[in-house]
Amino acid sequence: MTVNSLQCHRHKAWRFGGRFMNFIKEAQWEGLTGRIVFNKTSGLRTDFDLDIISLKEDGLEKVGAWSPSDGLNITEISKGRGPNVTDSLSNRSLIVTTVLEEPFVMFRKSDTALFGNDRFEGYCIDLLKELAIILGFTYEIRLVEDGKYGAQDEKGQWNGMIKELIDHWRSPWTTSRVPGYILKTLPKQKRDKNNPTYVAAVMLLQFM
Repeated sequence: MTVNSLQCHRHKAWRFGGRFMNFIKEAQWEGLTGRIVFNKTSGLRTDFDLDIISLKEDGLEKVGAWSPSDGLNITEISKGRGPNVTDSLSNRSLIVTTVLEEPFVMFRKSDTALFGNDRFEGYCIDLLKELAIILGFTYEIRLVEDGKYGAQDEKGQWNGMIKELIDHWRSPWTTSRVPGYILKTLPKQKRDKNNPTYVAAVMLLQFM
């Protein structure tokens, strides 16, 4: 089995794709979420449970669970814990701060001039579009000026995306606690572009 360089926009399937998928379906191993087993026909994962987590102003709270056998089970949300952060996104206008990083955020190739959010494509862009539809907000994508994720200098000052988030967090028109909460809970040593958790947070929302 050989692997050549693949492009996201290619329509031709990899000739070893079917064999590779069959190999994955046969595999079983212990992962962070428990035993990983796949249905050999559909290729879907079987025998697992998912926790439903709600982001509150004071942190994350488990509000239910889902499993292939039992389906969705929402537990009663305790009262007096504050509003759900996702509810407050409805009808809001957001600024999305990000950096270019294939295949998450890329400039869209086009023969005509593109403007605004149409300039970008990638996994995070697709995810953002779906979130906007589901949660009912609008957004503007802005690239970080220095193109960096963020690191501290010898004086302890941040640059890159983290600096812009911190500066916006300190500004008088910022109302959301989400960016500040994420920055405070993410250990300094974990703020590295090679950390999967950090890469997963490549796009953080700032409220206007």
